[in-house]
Amino acid sequence: MNLQDLVFDKKKVLDSLQVMEDKSLVAKSDIKIYFPSSWDEKGLAIIGSDKLVLFIVLIVVEDKYAAVVIVNAMIKLLPLEINYVDITSNKISEEHYEFVFPKGNTITPSLNLIRKDTLVYQIYNTFMSKGKMPLYIHYEMAGHLFDSAVKHANANIGKNIEITELILSLQARSNVDRTIYYRQVIQDKNEIKSRNYIWTALNNVRDSATNTTTRLGGSYYSEGVISALVNPSTRPERIESLLTA
Repeated sequence: MNLQDLVFDKKKVLDSLQVMEDKSLVAKSDIKIYFPSSWDEKGLAIIGSDKLVLFIVLIVVEDKYAAVVIVNAMIKLLPLEINYVDITSNKISEEHYEFVFPKGNTITPSLNLIRKDTLVYQIYNTFMSKGKMPLYIHYEMAGHLFDSAVKHANANIGKNIEITELILSLQARSNVDRTIYYRQVIQDKNEIKSRNYIWTALNNVRDSATNTTTRLGGSYYSEGVISALVNPSTRPERIESLLTA
């Protein structure tokens, strides 16, 4: 499935969901929910007799209309069918779980979500520190990752969105040259939809360190040496000048 083939229409998706009196959620149309299959190994999804999933998912209605839900909490899902599918965005492909909910089926038995205060760290560690951002979360959307952290995880990390956006601006790089920040090459806001960027890991010394001193002074010396040799600094940065003064 290619993300560019979907029509992102939040209203259409919401109109396809019915909240019942007992707080269960029922599908009014054929619905599919997608999330990375790697979450099963990272503790962001539990696929067993019960299906508990981090509620940061892609919802697709009738294989055409789509919307992304970003909630910092786990939700119990009741899929009728589970498949593995590859989702593609700008030539990048990743395996995802596909949870199938035919029309009339219950999606979740309760919208009273499970609060877990350590979940915010798991989201940060996976999405930002390790750079494993889901393909369906685009550059502009990523700034709202922690908007619900206070309500659903009792954490104030999302209170100042500027901090989150600053970190993400360091992660997003040009898909042509990963040493160039995406914010330096984007010309128009509409370019975000083309997803002509990649996410790098904050803990990756090759991509995150900007000078030789930082590369060699970190915890990953071998990787730092290789990075310094492959991408040598062309000019000293201010911190290097201060250290060698």
